[in-house]
Parts: sequence; C-alpha cells; structure tokens
Amino acid sequence: MHFLAERLRSQLHAMGEWPLRRSVLLSISGGRDSVTLLHAMLEAGIRPVLFHCNYMLREEDSNQDALLVAELAAQHGLMLESLKVPEDWKKEIQQQGRNLQDAARRFRYHALRELSAPEGKYAAAIVATAHHAMDQAETILLALLKGRNMQRLGGLQSNRELWRPWLEIMPSELETYARDKAIRFRHDASNDSMAYDRNYLRNLVVPLLEARFPGWVQSCQRATVKIQESHALVAEFSKRNLEPYVTAIKDPYWGTVLRLSQESRNMEHGSVYARNLWRSMGANYTQENSLAQAWDLAVGKTLPCGKGQVFRQRNALCYFESIPAEANWLQASKAQEFHSEVWQVYAKLGHQFTVHGGSEAASDWSFWVARGWDLRPWMPGDRYTLPSGHRKLVSDLLQENRVERPYKDTWPVICHQGSVVGVPLPSRNNRWEMEEGVGALEWEWKASVNYVTNE
Repeated sequence: MHFLAERLRSQLHAMGEWPLRRSVLLSISGGRDSVTLLHAMLEAGIRPVLFHCNYMLREEDSNQDALLVAELAAQHGLMLESLKVPEDWKKEIQQQGRNLQDAARRFRYHALRELSAPEGKYAAAIVATAHHAMDQAETILLALLKGRNMQRLGGLQSNRELWRPWLEIMPSELETYARDKAIRFRHDASNDSMAYDRNYLRNLVVPLLEARFPGWVQSCQRATVKIQESHALVAEFSKRNLEPYVTAIKDPYWGTVLRLSQESRNMEHGSVYARNLWRSMGANYTQENSLAQAWDLAVGKTLPCGKGQVFRQRNALCYFESIPAEANWLQASKAQEFHSEVWQVYAKLGHQFTVHGGSEAASDWSFWVARGWDLRPWMPGDRYTLPSGHRKLVSDLLQENRVERPYKDTWPVICHQGSVVGVPLPSRNNRWEMEEGVGALEWEWKASVNYVTNE
C-alpha cells in the first residue's frame, strides 16, 4: 500500500474513525489533488460518496470536469452527488461585486454541510477535501497580507467533521503519485489567471520564496500549529473568565442572542477576552477593531459582527445572530394596513396577545378590528394618555421603561379609532377593556430574552 493511502488510514485511526462507521463525502473537482485523494482512498479501502459542484465558470471545460467525475463514480461503483449552479448565478455574484472564487467556495461548503448534517442525506458524514501543504502556506500568507485575525492566520484545519488529509503533503508528492499510477485528471485553466490573489501568489511570489527560503512551507506549517494552539488557549481562557458576564440564549423567537455585561470592562484583560468573544461570533479583523470601541457608542447604536449585529444597550452589549424576518417585515411594511396579519406576526416575535371575549365572535381579533381596534408598531409622534391624564410620547415612555433595541424598533401599540390607547410595558397592567362586558385584550412577553435593561 502506498504511503499516501496508509496515511489516510492512520489519520482516521487517530481520529477514532477507523474502521469507518459513517460515510465519507469527498469534494472532488476533477483536478489532480482531489482525484489523487480519491485513488488513495480506494487503495486504503475507503469508498467515499463523491460530491461535485459545476459552477459553469469555464463553459465546456466545466462540463468536462463534471463528466470525468461521473466516469470515475461509474468506474468504481461509487455514489455521486452532482450539483449545477443556476445559470444566472455568476451574473448575480458579479452584480453584487463579490469575489467569484470565494462565492463558489461558500456555495460548495453550504451544500456539503446540508448533505452531511444530522438530518441530511448522508447524516453525520465526514466531509473530505484535498487541500495540501502549499494551499495551507498560501492561505496563511494571504491572511497575513490582508491583515486577517488570529483564527484566519491559523490557516486551514482538519478534524473529524471536515477532514483535510493532505495538509502536510507537498503537491510534488501528489504529482509523483498521479504519474506513477497513471491517474487521469483535469487541469483548471482559471488557476493560471492572475486576476485572483491566490494565483498571483502561487505563480509569481511562491517561486521567489522557494528560491530564497526552500523550507518556507514547512515553516508555515509549524507556525500554524503554534497559532492554532495559542488561539485555542485564548479562546478557553476567554470562555472561562467571561462566563460570569455572558448570557447566551437560543431563543425560539429571536434566535441566538448573546449578552455581554458592562461589568466585564472592569476585569483584567477584559478587552482581550471580549475581542475573542466577538471573533467566535464570526467578527472579521475590521469588525473586531470597531467592536473594541463599542462601549463608547450611544445606547441604541449597532455594529456588525460576522453575519449578525451587536447592539449597544444601557449596561450591556447584545449580539443577535439575525433579526427575525417578522421584525424586518413590521419595519418595512405599513403594518396598520394589515390588521389581522399583524396579530400573527407579533406572535412570532414573542408578543402574545389574547382576547377574552364574552362570546365566540368577540374572542376573534377580527371582530375588534371591524370596530376600530388596531395593533401596529409604534411610530415617531405617537402619544399615549397616562392614567394621570398627562399625554406622553410613546418613544419617551419606552425609553423610561428601558425597552431596548432591537425589540423597541417594532414595539407594539394598541389603537382605537386611530389613537394610541395601550402600550405594553413591564411596569403596568397589560390588560385593556375594549368594551365592558364584551371583550378585553391581554399582552404577555413569551420570549426567553429580556426586552428591558435591568438596573
């Protein structure tokens, strides 16, 4: 057995995965690296499911890549998952000003995650890719040149879920293996284009580095291990030290919400731990630097963090992975034009409104809509009459009661004949008699996240 095949077995054994008890999903392009990985797997007794994604970026050449992968699957009796992107995909990516190679990579990994997810077609499969030592070195060099964070400087990683067995293998070793085994593979002409940063490094910079520093790839590998270890250590210290100050909730209405208490500012190295916290939420280098100043923001201001947002609250920074679609709908639409629908929309944000009616008809919200009652998000200029008779801006009322963003953005008000007659608040009786003896409206907050600031 060739040493490359033996290496696959030994890696799986070290991961506790040999003998195999779950599927291996191999991402295969038809190029040298992934095709040699397929042959080495077969030699090692591993029969992967092949996954190929055709982006149609090179027209007929892309189809020939897909054809070769299909032939390999048929030749060896392997299952094949072949995905072809929509025809307008490339045009949409270019119109958005996004990097094509990066978009293709994200598209591919999203598909692989779906296939290997616990509920996917190949549940809990090991995803395998053919990145080698030079890919790793280029990744680190690009991260350094572009000022990426520590996680990106740590390069590509290999684990039980995303297996990259070639990370310590030089491309010359793969070339020799392919030649000795007479392996047929495709050449991707786009790898020769200087339009992409990685190709620029590979074709112009790497030859100069190899001539001057012959062991630079191995040096990058050693540095990668040290950076990954340091990152893991900082992450663990951050988690332990921030634990008393962090509340993380997976809310059925608002999704992933993480709250960092302002008290964390007083702890030693608090800024370092906070930076690592935002990094774990997906913040890039630029976002990390902005978030380092987040405590100086005015209450209600936001900063991006990965795919989510961090809101400056009165005594905390609160991360939201995403704002629910219902909240976006309420902000974008004229909710007052959709009387009946708004009731259901608010229910999906944690606002439970209940009608207590004296009859079956009066227990239905539409019964009251027909009588001039309305439920909608508050708007600038809305005023509410307090029990004392004093009229007050709803915005001031929400601020006094410490209702925080983003909940505040779409906070509901109850109206009758166009006037605000009710504002749900924690300090008030949230029951409104709509018609004595006929029906009353009650409000309750059902989400597990706290919509107000604690003192």
